Amino acid sequence: MASAEVKITMNGRLRPTFFANQNTAVGDNETNTRDIMKLDGYGDFTDTLKLAFNNEEKTAGLTFSVNVTNGNDSKTVGTYYQHEDGTIDTNSKKNTGETNNPTKIELKESNNKFGNFLTLNQFDIWAKVLGTDLMLGAGSWKDGWADGSYRVKKDVDALNAEGLDFERFKLGSAFKSAPSLFVDDLANFYGGSNALAAYLEYPLAIDDQMSLKFTAVAVKSTFDDDSGDKTANYDAGWSGRIQFNMKDMFNSELILKRPVANTQVIAFYAKPTLLKELDATVGGSYTIASGGNEAWNGAFDIDLRARYDLSGLLFGEGEENKFSITWFSKFSSVDATNGKAAAKVNSGIVGLDGKAGGLIDNQDITKLLWNNLSAKYVVVKDMLTASLNVGVINVLSNEGDAEYGLNIRVTPGAQVQLTKGATFWAGVTYSRASYNDGKATTTDDTVVQSWSIPAIFRVKM
Repeated sequence: MASAEVKITMNGRLRPTFFANQNTAVGDNETNTRDIMKLDGYGDFTDTLKLAFNNEEKTAGLTFSVNVTNGNDSKTVGTYYQHEDGTIDTNSKKNTGETNNPTKIELKESNNKFGNFLTLNQFDIWAKVLGTDLMLGAGSWKDGWADGSYRVKKDVDALNAEGLDFERFKLGSAFKSAPSLFVDDLANFYGGSNALAAYLEYPLAIDDQMSLKFTAVAVKSTFDDDSGDKTANYDAGWSGRIQFNMKDMFNSELILKRPVANTQVIAFYAKPTLLKELDATVGGSYTIASGGNEAWNGAFDIDLRARYDLSGLLFGEGEENKFSITWFSKFSSVDATNGKAAAKVNSGIVGLDGKAGGLIDNQDITKLLWNNLSAKYVVVKDMLTASLNVGVINVLSNEGDAEYGLNIRVTPGAQVQLTKGATFWAGVTYSRASYNDGKATTTDDTVVQSWSIPAIFRVKM
């Protein structure tokens, strides 16, 4: 340890809601939910403490981090059924000739709690093999293990608002429990977290202008059955990534994932280097499923992301990060024949918790479009920054008689730099969605509207 390089970082956030009012109206019937000074209204309190150790030669290292939270219960992110013949699918009914009901298997999101508030966030050990560039590693990643540059997500633009009012969906599907959910997370499947993973990584420089990097990952998939006992009758998964970069032209990554038997996901994303001021990603994923897992077969999504820094154009050459616009767009689709029973939207953007609007409880959605526009303007450097975020979810197709209005959320806000490494942001949020299940007994739309004043106090060092 005397000759090791040690880095310690801390990232703490308190995200209260000063005031919030949510109104749900069905015809003349209305209900209101109102909160004042709710400390975890905008998101759980999170404080991440990270320690990174490298040896003097930087040929081996360890990264360890924990989250201090108010304690989140584990949740089910996928439900499957194993039949007597060994096949696994989403069908809870007996197959022809089957004598017993299939065994229910639930994919759980593990919290790895210590006590009731301390959660393992990341654990990663790695070493270069025999003095070569081949890296062997193993670990666990709660927040995902992806190349974050492809997400075109910058804290400097999000003003710490993150998912709730900036990046509602990561790259991949917008549907809950889809195999391509957060598709470029190599260490986790179906949006879960903290699966044990082991990996090999090897970079290869073709010449001064081109390079490749190969990554192969084995992931342990753990399930809980109805009794809560661990079961090992489900195949462990694997993932792989090939990154091809050409200097000053583009970066790209090809991702392959096999979360369970008979289910494969392929994804490709490219970052063209068109302009110095433009950071962009375009790509998507496609799912191939068979052998009883056909629910997601043919599901695909397309992502387009772009951030443009207008500072030099508006304020003169040499100016950076003073005024920028970020655009996210996602189209997700499932095959109506295979996947309509499985396709729940991962989350809406309406209501105090960002999940109202009828998108969670109904399973007939097959095509979905999400657009998000964010703008940031530095009013006074190192002191005051203004922001605006507009998010819209539009259901393009469903297999029932349901009717969906636009699911919209608008948040203007401002951030004050309290001191170096410490910021305070506050905004005003309005959201609205309407929904009608299309049944003969339902004549009035359900309309959800909310007003809130969220805030984020963050210390990062």
